[in-house]
Amino acid sequence: MDTACSKYLNKESVLILEGLNKRDVINEILNAAEKVSPIARDIMDKAIWQREKMMTTGLGHHLGMPHIRHSKLGEPILLVGVCKNEITDYASVDNLPIRVIVFLAAPEGDQENYLKLLGSISSKFRDETLIAEILENIDKPSKILTLLKKKSA
Repeated sequence: MDTACSKYLNKESVLILEGLNKRDVINEILNAAEKVSPIARDIMDKAIWQREKMMTTGLGHHLGMPHIRHSKLGEPILLVGVCKNEITDYASVDNLPIRVIVFLAAPEGDQENYLKLLGSISSKFRDETLIAEILENIDKPSKILTLLKKKSA
């Protein structure tokens, strides 16, 4: 598994999310993930919420990163959701509202590369300049994709 997150981004990867709360934006992401994943939507939904019960995926700096693993996946699926509204009920570790959500569904096994991919995503999206540029271009998904590909991690 290539651990550079840019490899898994394409024009369908960038979502503009309209939801007003955590459940709404996660549902929007799952609707998009269902179209590109061999995993049923209800299985992804259950896995995400089980993970959230263990510990919030609100990593701080306006970033949420729900992530799951499943045996049916051959390659990781990466979706970047940009929230039009501040998501204040996400329970972020720094109590800041979430504005960008990076969803990762990865194959089971190869723990080392999985952790490297999570690290690549976290590193890329902790760049406050990148987050600001993404939000400035919220109505331009193709521009957001260009920013994400340019600032590769």
